Amino acid sequence: MSNFYQHHKREEKPMDAFFDLYLKELTKSSNLKLLSTDLIVKFADQAGREFSRIPLSQIRKFFNTVKKMSLAEKFNINDVMLLKPIVAYTYSRNKNNNNSKAFDRFKNLMDICLDRIKDEADFKRFLTLFESILAYHKFYGGRE
Repeated sequence: MSNFYQHHKREEKPMDAFFDLYLKELTKSSNLKLLSTDLIVKFADQAGREFSRIPLSQIRKFFNTVKKMSLAEKFNINDVMLLKPIVAYTYSRNKNNNNSKAFDRFKNLMDICLDRIKDEADFKRFLTLFESILAYHKFYGGRE
């Protein structure tokens, strides 16, 4: 276990603090393919818990688009960049409801990830992170 995780594991921090710590680690990376599996799993756990307040249907709409892209014969970076307006639209429709903080964090995370996708390997790592977040979303009783 890296020093980063050992250090923060001992401290009792609220969920928001852990989410922010993992988001900061993600921000330090210039691309996603270099993210460790350990970081992805731990961050997905925190994100899934945070996003459990977001209805699954809202996340699924975006995820289904990402999944379709992963099945394409050829990777296209332009398609990845077109995901940003979809995130912005989802955010704008939900920013004033009771889950606005969760939607703020979802948009922030997706924007950071999408900005770091430079090639197919980054995209596959993003897909792994996103699938993991959905699994934890369900685990933490995410809204249907």
